[in-house]
Amino acid sequence: MTGDTNTVANGTASQPSAAAAAAASASVSATLMRTSAEKLKYPEMDYFMNEWDSDVLFIIGDQRVPAIKHILSFKSPVFRAMFSENFREYREQEIVLEDTTGDAFRVMITYLYSERLVLMPDPEDMDLIQQVLRLADKYQLLRLMDACGRHLRSRITRANVEQIARFGYEYGLADELIPEVKRFLNENFGYFMSGTATVGQSSLNRLNDIMRNDLLELVVNNWRKTRDYLRNRIPDNTGLVGAGGVVDPPRAIQLNGCHYTYQSGQYKRELDFNNMN
Repeated sequence: MTGDTNTVANGTASQPSAAAAAAASASVSATLMRTSAEKLKYPEMDYFMNEWDSDVLFIIGDQRVPAIKHILSFKSPVFRAMFSENFREYREQEIVLEDTTGDAFRVMITYLYSERLVLMPDPEDMDLIQQVLRLADKYQLLRLMDACGRHLRSRITRANVEQIARFGYEYGLADELIPEVKRFLNENFGYFMSGTATVGQSSLNRLNDIMRNDLLELVVNNWRKTRDYLRNRIPDNTGLVGAGGVVDPPRAIQLNGCHYTYQSGQYKRELDFNNMN
């Protein structure tokens, strides 16, 4: 069980064969339905991945994901419209999908049946989570989107912080994720700005762009950590050099290719009129 009480992590290896997909589905059911009380709580799971009792079959690559149209329609306005008489899917029993993966679609179906986020085979797989977010966005599954946000906020690392920040803005999870991203960056700022962390510095530049220059707030808050890094990148008259070890914020800095000046307690971006069209 992860930090999200409705998220289940499982490390079962994934294989592309139909037999492996069936085994993974059985593992999902076993993970969720551990007790008789849980079986009563999620009666829909009696029909999970059950082709015999389902009325639609999604084909994703070589994986088959059966489902019940009414269950999907109850949970998603997009499925509700898709399975109405006005669309061809109303009559079709098999639907081929080419814009997702079998693993991600099965995660979505599991959530629709159980309201629990079961990320298999790897709950740390950012590509899988992005595919699930795309499905949640496509089918307007706001609760699934929120579940992914809760899952991600507890899994921020140096390697994935940039990607999680991007997810926050791309999928409407900024309120959920960006405060946690800022907190993580504040705690790890020394690493990202260290002379040996070239990748970290590049990541900070990209993060500043993603986060709409909010990263400048962290630069000021962590000025003692960053002054050595910035010493060779800003003019000598910024307060960095001289007796007494002055640590006032610099009057001018360059970040992500843009120039900023310190005015009235905040950094303001300078317009480059020479490069304007």
